Amino acid sequence: MPKLAVEKMTKFQKAFRRFLRAGYPALTIRSWEEPRVQGEIVGVTQSFDKPYNVVYWSINRGIDKVLVDPDTGETSLDNSKDYAEPTMLVSWLSENTANNELARTVIILRDFHMIPMESNPGINRGIRELFPALKRVNAVLVFLGPTTVAPREWEKSIHPVPYSLPDRVSLREILDQIIESAIASGAKDLKVDDAVKDKAVEGALGLTADEAENAFSLSIVKEKNIVPSIIHDAKA
Repeated sequence: MPKLAVEKMTKFQKAFRRFLRAGYPALTIRSWEEPRVQGEIVGVTQSFDKPYNVVYWSINRGIDKVLVDPDTGETSLDNSKDYAEPTMLVSWLSENTANNELARTVIILRDFHMIPMESNPGINRGIRELFPALKRVNAVLVFLGPTTVAPREWEKSIHPVPYSLPDRVSLREILDQIIESAIASGAKDLKVDDAVKDKAVEGALGLTADEAENAFSLSIVKEKNIVPSIIHDAKA
């Protein structure tokens, strides 16, 4: 599978790639679209001649190392729940930056904002002490969640990366995929002209990718067609 070319990247991907190249130790991304963000980040990490590694963390699953098939680009996860507890995560990060195991690695911490730093000063300090080591090994912590409020102690080491809702181009791709899927599933008579597609996409602006996909699918289920008014109603 060919590497993602820079000119084919989204605005977010281009910005994220610049931050990687600049060696920022920590970034925040505010979004409800966790899978979409993660997919775009993985695409960026594989665009380099020497790809970056990617690790996900959540308090439920612990650590997931992302395995990328070099031929197909398909991803799978190698999971370890041993580090689900935040203090164990900090210890794992500290140990693996010290021994260079996390060199050229993007570590995505999901919903880390839910851990109260005021009552966990050891975690607060532990993360803060990681920043110089992360920069040394060219690794980056990515704090991803619907809200990403960083403690004051981290302010000079962490940088936000804006992530927008899908634009018209992205929504059109989602719509076309939904239509193709519906036809493949038996809706042989489904034909949608470009004018209707444009109205449906316009009606979906402001939705997340998942919300738009659901609205398009709902229209096909209810009317066996793409009906822009249904998209508007779903958004309302």
